[in-house]
Amino acid sequence: MSRRMKHYLSEYAVGLFMVALFIACLFFIPKFASATNLLNISTQVAINGLIATGMTFVILTGGIDLSVGAVAALASIFAADICLKLGDPGVMASLMVFLTVSLGFGTVCGLFTGVFINRLNVPPFIATLATCNICRGAAYLYTNAKPIHGMNDNFKILGMTKIGGMIPVCVLLLTAVMAVAYIYLSRTCGGRCIFSVGSSEEVSKLCGINVKKIKYTCYIICACLASLAGCVYASKLQAGQPQACDGYELNAIAAVAMGGNSMNGGKGGMIQTVFGVLIIGIINNALNLMGINAYWQKVVLGIIILIAVVSDTARQK
Repeated sequence: MSRRMKHYLSEYAVGLFMVALFIACLFFIPKFASATNLLNISTQVAINGLIATGMTFVILTGGIDLSVGAVAALASIFAADICLKLGDPGVMASLMVFLTVSLGFGTVCGLFTGVFINRLNVPPFIATLATCNICRGAAYLYTNAKPIHGMNDNFKILGMTKIGGMIPVCVLLLTAVMAVAYIYLSRTCGGRCIFSVGSSEEVSKLCGINVKKIKYTCYIICACLASLAGCVYASKLQAGQPQACDGYELNAIAAVAMGGNSMNGGKGGMIQTVFGVLIIGIINNALNLMGINAYWQKVVLGIIILIAVVSDTARQK
């Protein structure tokens, strides 16, 4: 029993920290406990949560994706431009545009990155950094560095609409995506193969696992969810912007690492990512309510990444 308790405490220490942080904010930060603020936190973490969910798949294989922010920006531009050219699309038409851009553009970006990593043996850091620069540059060229705006109110469906006047659609979307990701990673053969590839590619090959197929799948999932996050971002701001989601890849990596997922791959899961996303959301919201300079949030984010990596190294030893 003692050994089992130590295991659970080690496995879910980040969850306990999140609960302690939340309780501390409730007591010591004015207005934090208000329903409006708690709803704001859930809305603010939606975009980072979608990107972090995709990043979890990649990091579990031992890789990394630095292109998600730029992919999200270009997807936001495509979604905004298509809806603008359609004239006055209804709600269903707008949702179909978001779905098509997320799946279509995300698949293309994921395959593009996967070819360099699987076929040309380019390290994931370099391959995704190149994809990041390509997508970000394409976003500025496509828009001539100007935002695309002028869509109708139906374009707000993902980012601004609330079910029953209370629950944002983007929060429900994030919950559904995370639930599906959790089931896939923990309850399916494909999910176990992802953990196996992250633990040891050579052993996975000897076991008959198609390592290249698993990597393609993970990078496609990551790019599709980044594109979906870009659509939510555009819907929220009612504009497609070339500078959208700049630096969001670091937020996603910080959430995945902070939650307890190993940066070396093979260990972690969606529960850990949920903890990481919520911790970063609570910290950012608390700093805003305390009136602390926004630039300090980047300092805190850097410290979070450093602590997470050091903790992961200590656990590995």
